[in-house]
Amino acid sequence: MRLLTKTAPILTVQMAILFFGLNNREQDVHLTTLKQIRSIFRFRLAKTVFLGATFYFPHIQYSSSLPLTHQYNLDIINNTRFTDPKHLAGISDDIFTTRQDIIHWSPESASLIFHSWLQQLQLHF
Repeated sequence: MRLLTKTAPILTVQMAILFFGLNNREQDVHLTTLKQIRSIFRFRLAKTVFLGATFYFPHIQYSSSLPLTHQYNLDIINNTRFTDPKHLAGISDDIFTTRQDIIHWSPESASLIFHSWLQQLQLHF
């Protein structure tokens, strides 16, 4: 959030994907991540920096091997709908994999997620 307060307006951005969640997976999600996301839009920080952009909030993919409390917190974030950002769906859980640390996406999953977002955003490279 501090980064947005220090960034000058950018007029050329048409879309922005705002990704939250994994760094705060052990904390009370209502006091950290959800509060931070709401403040970004309540104070219009994102819209002040990215003038005229459409915002997207992607589904947070995570390993089923994470501790249940972490999964619970991430599910709360995933199931919260905000008024400003639009939702981007994730890939199927049966094809999602992580590195051995069970946190970072495998390169294959990252590629699948990226291409899924491109398809949902109707972007072609």
